[in-house]
Amino acid sequence: MKSVLSFVIAIGVSAYMQAQSPITIVSSDLPDEGESFLVTNASPLIAFDGTDTGPDHNWNFSTLVPVTQDTTNWIDENDTNPIYFFLWFTSDIAEQSVSNIVNDFITITDVYNFYQLDNSTFAFAGFAGTIAGIPFPIGYDDNEVILNFPADYGQISNSNTGFNISIPDIGGWNESRDRSNEIDGWGQVTTPAGTYDALRLHSVINIIDTFTYDTFVLPVAYTTNEYRWLSKETGIPVLQINTQTVLGVETISSIVYFEDYYESAISEEQDLNNNLQIAQPVVNEAMINFTATAAGNYQFRIFNLNGEIISTSDVNISIGENRIVINVDALPMGTYLLQCNNEQGEMATKQFIKIAQ
Repeated sequence: MKSVLSFVIAIGVSAYMQAQSPITIVSSDLPDEGESFLVTNASPLIAFDGTDTGPDHNWNFSTLVPVTQDTTNWIDENDTNPIYFFLWFTSDIAEQSVSNIVNDFITITDVYNFYQLDNSTFAFAGFAGTIAGIPFPIGYDDNEVILNFPADYGQISNSNTGFNISIPDIGGWNESRDRSNEIDGWGQVTTPAGTYDALRLHSVINIIDTFTYDTFVLPVAYTTNEYRWLSKETGIPVLQINTQTVLGVETISSIVYFEDYYESAISEEQDLNNNLQIAQPVVNEAMINFTATAAGNYQFRIFNLNGEIISTSDVNISIGENRIVINVDALPMGTYLLQCNNEQGEMATKQFIKIAQ
């Protein structure tokens, strides 16, 4: 009887210890090319204490107030604008950013963040976007390390980098970056989307921006804090809170939490009698290769991921191989679904990613 009781206690202690153990993050826990994620931007008007962390910790953000939702898309870096090609040499994956870069000196739209992501390191390699209508790549002198793999509680790293660029008709922009990272907590974090086992990664980035135009020189120094809660159940942080400190005053600049891998309102399906392919990623025109077993009128409809029809095109299709071009220049960056229907009710649906030129 005693041996049975001892065995039961041992099992219970083992289960308790396992439940209380911190997770380990590896490179496969981060995004893969072609993945999309639904994220919610929450109101930054909350009470937040960045020092509230430690081992076996519970963070409760269940009362965050959602404001907007976005889709973050991750693609092969080689599928971005060829003008950004030199960033391809220092990166493995690109993120189609959901926000622009805006300051008193410059505005950058259609932003892509480029990352090194291999079995040993996750690091920021640079970014690119459109400045005054011109695609512009900005690469860091050295990749800025965010995580080393395997990433465990207590990991510390730091890196120094920056860039120095000249922008026609605008001036010069020099940035110096000093980043320190520490995984300073583990436990469970709760957001409106659920509760997750997580590591907390706290990054402090001291930044000095120097803007020049003719004889005008404007240096701006500030500190950005990034608080990421990382889970093995998601490819991106389940929660990220960013703050900025200027002249000793720290304010929350953004709160974003993970909702889910993006599941669209329409399932992607493929009828065996039809073959629908789309050249990816799509810029101004969707180039569609389509094999039809019957000639006739086909309807091509584009949906957003909420299931709303964005556009409809009727095309007369010949039997066999067809190439169809649909103008999507007016669509914002993001993920869409193209659905093809014929008069017999046969259907084919494919997902595509629209990027900026």
